[in-house]
Amino acid sequence: NSRGRHSGTGEIATGGADGFACVTDAATGNLIRKIPHPGPVVGVEWHPKQDGVLATASQDGTVRIFNFADGQGGADGKPQVILQGHTARAFNITYHPVCPDLVASGSDDKTVRIWNCNARFTGTREIRTLVGHTNNVR
Repeated sequence: NSRGRHSGTGEIATGGADGFACVTDAATGNLIRKIPHPGPVVGVEWHPKQDGVLATASQDGTVRIFNFADGQGGADGKPQVILQGHTARAFNITYHPVCPDLVASGSDDKTVRIWNCNARFTGTREIRTLVGHTNNVR
């Protein structure tokens, strides 16, 4: 996944079975940031409209939202938001193309969940659970 944090920087986010999400400089190959998770990271997605905002999906079923933009939290490797609700591995994540505060996650629990991922939101984060799949959702 290669959504530059700032226009033209070309930062690439990857997830690994080692329990880390890594952000790498595409031009140099240098590691910029290594973000610890409690288990394997199987999905990563840069926010399409908000520079420096990264979502990760994990083996533990959670989706984490980090903000690495200047002056924001996240530089310490701690997520701004942890989305919990899947009962199995969260696999794929994608941001809504028009509504910047919505993210969807697919899981091995056979569901897709729609979340409010705005860090300032204080209500129930899970907006909807979509069912109907008979196997893992990618």
